[in-house]
Amino acid sequence: MLSVGVILVLAVVMLLVLMFLRVPVAICLLAAGVLGLILLDGPQVASASLARVPFQAIGKTTLIVIPMFILMGMFAKESGLAERLFAVIREKAARLPGGLAVATILACVGFGAVSGSSSAAVATVGKLSIGEMLKAGYNRSFASGTVASGGTLGILIPPSIALVIYGQVTEESIGSLLLAGIIPGILSAGVMILYILIRATVDKKSVGQGRGEPVAISASSSWGRIIGVTVRVLVLFGIVMGGIYTGFATPTEAAALGASAAFIMLLIDAPKTGRSRWVAFKASVRASVKLTAMIFALLIGASIFSTFLVRSGAPRDFAEWASSFDIAPILIVMIMLLLFVPLGMFVDGISMIVIAIPLTYPVVTELGFDGIWYGILAIKLIELGLITPPLGLNVFVTAGTTRGLKVEEIFRGVVPYYLVDVAIVAILIAFPVIVLWLPSVAG
Repeated sequence: MLSVGVILVLAVVMLLVLMFLRVPVAICLLAAGVLGLILLDGPQVASASLARVPFQAIGKTTLIVIPMFILMGMFAKESGLAERLFAVIREKAARLPGGLAVATILACVGFGAVSGSSSAAVATVGKLSIGEMLKAGYNRSFASGTVASGGTLGILIPPSIALVIYGQVTEESIGSLLLAGIIPGILSAGVMILYILIRATVDKKSVGQGRGEPVAISASSSWGRIIGVTVRVLVLFGIVMGGIYTGFATPTEAAALGASAAFIMLLIDAPKTGRSRWVAFKASVRASVKLTAMIFALLIGASIFSTFLVRSGAPRDFAEWASSFDIAPILIVMIMLLLFVPLGMFVDGISMIVIAIPLTYPVVTELGFDGIWYGILAIKLIELGLITPPLGLNVFVTAGTTRGLKVEEIFRGVVPYYLVDVAIVAILIAFPVIVLWLPSVAG
């Protein structure tokens, strides 16, 4: 009979080989977990687990929040909200140094507040902003790096699908996690904008020697559009986060209300984009079903693999091993956080959560640290993974938005933003109150 250590090695090797062969991560986790359970407990016990665990993983009413958040973001996207949001911000930011880049970051914040997806923010805002920045004479690396890095805010600023998945995996309060992401998200965007303003002032060649492409508009039409777009974004964000913060609605109810409000906006605004309401609705539902199916498949695969890990005692042994080092506990947490960076070179953010969090979360809580604080830090490191070579997902999505844009150019452009994110992580580690204050106020 094989020892537990050998079985763990075989399962992990199978996981890595399948991932190297580009098999979908959900299938990799499922296959490795099944192999481990069969070797560990035998076919009969393993089959009983396989019949029970998938239903337990996704048969929870709280998970309704995932398709609702996705549907809200897709309705907002198909209604043309992102285009109008970028146009409005661009008009008002044009007078600032690096105004188009500032508008790009703010558009990523606004779209992230209604979509919760990093890749969606990059794909949508990138198509709108990179071409405009290049026309205005912006450096190609600077322009594309701004989009790739700004898009990472989509998985931190609520409603964040990544935070919902983290809450599902760790059983932390989803409402508290979403509230905890607000201030770090605003801080991240603010520091990025500060870097842009300094860069554009010191190195004007990076922004075409000017403040951005001038925009000729009438004051009345400008304010009318500003009010219209602002109201829409605030309504969606307010329904979700306001409902959770005040206790008026649970996260699931708030997500459903947000999706309903976004649907109404789709009915009102879709004709303005030149598409029929029915076409826009079908596109939203189709994209939502695909993304939801992918996420739920990941949850099933991760639950089976996690069941195997728990049965093997790996999380407990890992926690005891990590705690045995005679170093400050915060250093252990920092080392575990750094594991997300190389992991992000090969898999997407949600896959990182379902693979690494079940192993590292018990260690963090065993050391006495807050699970919500660790969740926000993990998301920040996942953001770094999304722009880390050689396979930073956001970089490749950005390259796909603009013809002729090279991946190497984008990776050069994200380096300064990478340093910005590292500085923000250091601030959040030094001052946990930045993360925990809002959830504590909400109770």
